[in-house]
Amino acid sequence: GAQRFHRAPMAQNPSNTSDEIKTRKVELVLQQLDSLPTLPVIAMRLMTLTGSPDSKMAEIVSLVSADQALASKLLSLANSAMTGVRSPMTSVQQAVVMLGFETVRNLVLSVKVFEVFQQGGTEDEQTDLPGPFDRKEFWKHSLAVATAAEMLAAKVKPRLNMHDAFVCGLLHDIGKVAFDTAMPKSFARVIEVAMLTRGDVSDAERRIIGLDHGLAGKRLAEAWNLPQVITQAIWLHGAPPPPV
Repeated sequence: GAQRFHRAPMAQNPSNTSDEIKTRKVELVLQQLDSLPTLPVIAMRLMTLTGSPDSKMAEIVSLVSADQALASKLLSLANSAMTGVRSPMTSVQQAVVMLGFETVRNLVLSVKVFEVFQQGGTEDEQTDLPGPFDRKEFWKHSLAVATAAEMLAAKVKPRLNMHDAFVCGLLHDIGKVAFDTAMPKSFARVIEVAMLTRGDVSDAERRIIGLDHGLAGKRLAEAWNLPQVITQAIWLHGAPPPPV
């Protein structure tokens, strides 16, 4: 009888399989990032108001006054800036007039972003044990970068918006704290590997997690509807500068 020949199944390209696994891993990471808390409405609204030339002070004062803890921080900042003045400032309106819209926006954004990431993570592997990522030192670093960015912006020609530069500096590494919140054990491994090898954190993130904190921060900034200039600073702050 006629012989039957069976075609052997074609071997799957290992490269394609590897790419598919990496793509799926990245998708899972992005899904976890998407489940992080949103930026509070007050911060979003204030960014819109302070970015519009048609905004009225009464709207900003009303918005800040509705949050007692925030109003208290604003008054504390204003009074700290008033050296040599005897009577303390007690009105949110006075504080907004003295500090200016942009400074108020920066304060609100700083406070509210900190609050977002004081909440727990989204991963089942979440642990109460302290990890290698020190959030207190992270926020100190973020504020230092924000202050330096604001000072440098005044020296750049054409001059950059100093207040936008502050927010860009404050949030440039937000992808790191997003990783630490959404997947603390995975990010702890990243920090440990980077410290052990004295290598770049972004390289360790791409190897262990599948993407770096710049891309993670961009995803978060887009979810928060942050202005494009801030989103791009978060995304590209680790990239080499373009040739002059």
